[in-house]
Amino acid sequence: MTRPRYRPTYTPSETNRSLTRRLTPLAWICLVLLGLMIAGVLSLFAQQPGAYVRAQAGSAGPIAAEQGPAQIAPAPTLVPAIGPDPTNEGDVVRATAAAPAAASLEAPWAGAMRRLADGQIAAPAAASQAAREAVRQALERELALGRSGVSGADAVAGRAALLQATRIGSYLAAGELALRDAAPGPAWQALSQGVIERISIYAFSLDGLECEALVDLRDARVTLFDGRGIPAGQEPRQDGLWRYRLRYDLAAGRWKLADLIEYAPG
Repeated sequence: MTRPRYRPTYTPSETNRSLTRRLTPLAWICLVLLGLMIAGVLSLFAQQPGAYVRAQAGSAGPIAAEQGPAQIAPAPTLVPAIGPDPTNEGDVVRATAAAPAAASLEAPWAGAMRRLADGQIAAPAAASQAAREAVRQALERELALGRSGVSGADAVAGRAALLQATRIGSYLAAGELALRDAAPGPAWQALSQGVIERISIYAFSLDGLECEALVDLRDARVTLFDGRGIPAGQEPRQDGLWRYRLRYDLAAGRWKLADLIEYAPG
């Protein structure tokens, strides 16, 4: 006799069923939506550090500005080009590049100056020759004025032109002041006779802008004038050594007399 097959008689209650079997389709939809929301929140937190760093970097500018102003380089000064009106960028660039040379405070031969073993400053031969010629021309122009025989306004005008062309600095200022002297009597003088025997140039400054000249002048006489340019007599012979200080006029591009340091008769 065959025994009937065993069949369990236990039926799980609703509370003992597995969670997956108890969930309804609506519950599954809610779980899916909740999972998406959690994933979104986690993604937001994952991106938050980068956003925080960007926010900090964006605020660094104003904080730095409050601590102190930024250093701004000065704008370059544009110098107008010489010649036709510059209308293109090339003209402006060339004018700007030439500005430092125009503002140079050195003599053209400054790079060739050298100090000797005895401490003296030696200059190129061209600089010494230019200084020597400047002294010679200044004395010759003064001789021409003294020998011209002019007086009054013409003498004053001639003297003023001579000063502007051959003197500089306080020596120029003193000469021009004498031309405005309204007091009677001699105010200035002009060399009316003389022979230039020798001109020695020495004692250059290291920058090449100053030197001294020693002039051996013979058979020299001067004519005196008052402030109005009227002759006021002559001085006796003034043979001897005349020592001048010279300065190079960068604007004019030539040497000029800066002072009469000493006169030694003999």
